[in-house]
Amino acid sequence: MSQINVFMLGDDIREFAQFASDECGMILLEGDQFDSPAPNMLVGMEDAEASRAVTLIDSALFDRYRPREMHGGIWMYDQFKTPAIEFCVPRLLEDGRLLSGRIFAKIGWLDSADDNRVYKASYAKLDRRLKRTYHKVEGHWWVSDRVRAWSLDGGVLAFGSQLGLSRSLISTDVEA
Repeated sequence: MSQINVFMLGDDIREFAQFASDECGMILLEGDQFDSPAPNMLVGMEDAEASRAVTLIDSALFDRYRPREMHGGIWMYDQFKTPAIEFCVPRLLEDGRLLSGRIFAKIGWLDSADDNRVYKASYAKLDRRLKRTYHKVEGHWWVSDRVRAWSLDGGVLAFGSQLGLSRSLISTDVEA
């Protein structure tokens, strides 16, 4: 399992989606639950910002893996047996706090060794990009430059859930 906890604002989300699409060759699907075995692809990067969840799949693997019906007409990618990367999109809450998002994948479980290599390389490219350009806070969280500036100006981050730890970066250490 690999997971990156992130804080992003709108422009960061659009830039991340653009990078995943253009630089990593990923197909972006709207949501993580679908009403058919043929999910809707995101048309524009603004769609990624508006979504609560985005599923990313390397275009080289997309045609070989499909979601399966889980229950009541809901289709989902099996986290263990498909190369789906889940992107829970960070979002501003009604009270003005920024709720963290995450990028999550179960790597190494595909039946094909070649597919596992492609999947691992796709995820690694996303991981490297974020960790090279974002700032680490509180040990396991990554914030963009925009979020860092926003929070240092008083914006409050909600770590993990709406009910979890919330604080501004004014009161915490940020690794450069």
